[in-house]
Amino acid sequence: FYSRSGMISIHGPMVTGLGRADLNTIDSIWRTITEAGPMVIEADRPRLICPGSGRGPVLGGNLATLCHLLGTPYMPSFEGAVVFLEDIGEKAYRIDRMLTQMQMAGCFDRIAGLCFGTFENCGEASDIDRIIDERFGGMSVPVLSGFPIGHGNPNLSLPIGLEAVLDTDSASLSYCQSPVV
Repeated sequence: FYSRSGMISIHGPMVTGLGRADLNTIDSIWRTITEAGPMVIEADRPRLICPGSGRGPVLGGNLATLCHLLGTPYMPSFEGAVVFLEDIGEKAYRIDRMLTQMQMAGCFDRIAGLCFGTFENCGEASDIDRIIDERFGGMSVPVLSGFPIGHGNPNLSLPIGLEAVLDTDSASLSYCQSPVV
């Protein structure tokens, strides 16, 4: 949506899941759409892959969906962006294949930073961690996993297209402006 229109959108819980959502998830979507002022999202289980700080528009989302957009006019350019990725219900070897495909397609070549949300029902967390380490351990931009973003509880909402700073020292993603005008 953002790549075609330039309009800020929100990556967050699906309406059908709000009935099962925890209070943090509901509070996050409510604050994202109603509160003025910059927001900060902290990794609740931070795992440092590459240290540093990077600033750019936040882009990304579900890994499988983004992988399916490769080669189409709907795939956003991640150049200069803080990219976030999450997924649900994919086996570890598929996660590996999708990350490798995006990496080989140059999707991560000129990004400002990379952060990972949850990978719900994707196998052992240690397998996903190993894959992320192998793919991104040598990057010169900040790479951090452990953000409560994706399909679990909590599932915090993220404005897409707004500039933010990914900082591994504070294990946070700090937006530079409010999604509410």
